[in-house]
Amino acid sequence: MNIILLYRSINRRYVLKELIPFTLAILTGLFTTLEATATSELGKSITPKTATLHSMAVSSATMLIINILGGGLSQYGKITNAPLKWSAGGVFGALAIYFLAVSIPKLGVTLTFTIVITSQIVSSFFMDTFLFSLKFKLIQIIGLSFIITGLYLVMK
Repeated sequence: MNIILLYRSINRRYVLKELIPFTLAILTGLFTTLEATATSELGKSITPKTATLHSMAVSSATMLIINILGGGLSQYGKITNAPLKWSAGGVFGALAIYFLAVSIPKLGVTLTFTIVITSQIVSSFFMDTFLFSLKFKLIQIIGLSFIITGLYLVMK
């Protein structure tokens, strides 16, 4: 009986600690692709800039609802305590959506996201190494070279 309870406890901790974040990461990849495709298609009807503005407005409304329903809106008053430089995330996000809306019609979804993912992984590697002082391993360099080779193959 104790073994079953231990298994359930371990299993529950695994789900909360590993499976949920893993699933959310997969959904993020899916939603990013869907969002970029929808915005680029909308950009064909209007302009990519206006489509991006609309996407950001809908995103803001969505997050407002999530914060209201989740009780997190009261935390927004603390935003002035955060360093101003971290607000640049909003600028980067808006530009990323706009750049995707412009790139996808010309390159296609697959090539665009292969380039995006490759640049994310390479830039993340440098951020980990130089900003967060994490040590890199030779195997990671080999992995990066495989990713860059994969980009080359997708471009063929």
